Amino acid sequence: MSGSGASGNKFRMSVCIILRLIFVASSSEFI
Repeated sequence: MSGSGASGNKFRMSVCIILRLIFVASSSEFI
């Protein structure tokens, strides 16, 4: 369970970073 939770946390962290990058890119396009 511990290993699975760590990998899941890393995956969730990477997804949040990707979503943030997409948001920044889209907002910069609108500007």
